[in-house]
Amino acid sequence: MVAHLAHAVELNHQKQDASVEQEYRAALQILPERPVLHELLGRYLQQQGRMDGAMAEFREAARLQPDRIRPHYLLGFAFSGMRDFDGAVAEYRSVLRQELDSAWMHNRLGLALVGKGELEEALREYRTAILLRPDYAAAHCNFGDALFAKGDFEGAIARYRYALHLSPDFAEAHNNLGAALVRKGDAEGAVEEFRTMLRLKPDNARAHFNLGCVLAQKGDQRDALAEIRAAIELEPDDQTMHEVYDTLMKQIRR
Repeated sequence: MVAHLAHAVELNHQKQDASVEQEYRAALQILPERPVLHELLGRYLQQQGRMDGAMAEFREAARLQPDRIRPHYLLGFAFSGMRDFDGAVAEYRSVLRQELDSAWMHNRLGLALVGKGELEEALREYRTAILLRPDYAAAHCNFGDALFAKGDFEGAIARYRYALHLSPDFAEAHNNLGAALVRKGDAEGAVEEFRTMLRLKPDNARAHFNLGCVLAQKGDQRDALAEIRAAIELEPDDQTMHEVYDTLMKQIRR
């Protein structure tokens, strides 16, 4: 079994996909009741986009050892990726019944609750995560996102700024702060935040688009076009970006 497992891991590192699954399954033929083997095979299938197979392996790992935490949070991540937030919430709560003091898992549960539209419940989970780990920048940022979704832009700005106090190069917090500043009418501040986001992640299409839209609002249409064009190059199938670009082109030609 060890030889098959080691070979599977090595093949995975070498990107030899065709043989990886065979080696994991060979190991499972020898020890079919080892949850960790089902988890490893599930993770491999998940990486390949074969979600039905991955979920089956995670469920089998959970069945074999019901008190084992790892298969439940793997199922939670998989459900979230499939936008099945009910499933994700159930799995994360299963983990928290055993690890109540996990700030990370309270944060993950908050994200799933936002996906369900249960913003107040999500805020409670983020508060718990922050209480357990006050320097948890991602939880502060996610708290801001939930406040933003509720229309509390001032509260969101405060959370984003605190997240950036904890982690100055937190790219998503810069982008989200920029979006909140737009809602508060602070175009200059928003431009600064979107530019910082792009310094940290130059290939982020949404930040290029957001920056372009704010520049257009400020009357800087040519720079706005350049940013939106950059966004389209990164995400050519986004119809909204094309529509905004075409509208700006028509305004410039008048």
